[in-house]
Amino acid sequence: MLKNSLYSIIAILLGLFCLTTYADIPQVQAAQTNTSQSTIPTDANLLFLQTASSATIDPIKGRNGYYYLLLINTGPYITYFTKRPLRANGLASINQFLKAWNLGSNNLNVNPPNGVIIASTINGQPNTSETPLLVILSNPAYIASRNIMRYVIKPLGSQDLFSDPISLGNLTLVFGA
Repeated sequence: MLKNSLYSIIAILLGLFCLTTYADIPQVQAAQTNTSQSTIPTDANLLFLQTASSATIDPIKGRNGYYYLLLINTGPYITYFTKRPLRANGLASINQFLKAWNLGSNNLNVNPPNGVIIASTINGQPNTSETPLLVILSNPAYIASRNIMRYVIKPLGSQDLFSDPISLGNLTLVFGA
């Protein structure tokens, strides 16, 4: 248990260092913040953190190398924070986040973010892998009535996923904008 927690912490830190894709994100109104600002400046390099009690990764038929990532029980907010020196942080509603995805000339739709996926279980078994899954995220959609967030993902580099769907438990998704 301690070993898996240590791997998760290392994977999150690794993910933060691996996230180098930046975009001009318009202001995102914060639902709650620990800074004196009510919005994030447009010149801020944002990082996002989203959790889910479970998730699935399914191959997309007809799109080799692309998968659906479904975050189940993710909640209506996404955590954001900035790098130093600004150090702004808070919560944005999923709806605010989705609106911001397509705004600006270098938005996340034009320049998709890199992300890291960390899970404590894979197909019901403890995750013993020391390598997190690094992906490119696109096409987010939120199904509020079912509390599900969906992304299209493509593994970075030579990482390859499976031809069969997989299930993940206690997932953390970290990505940069």
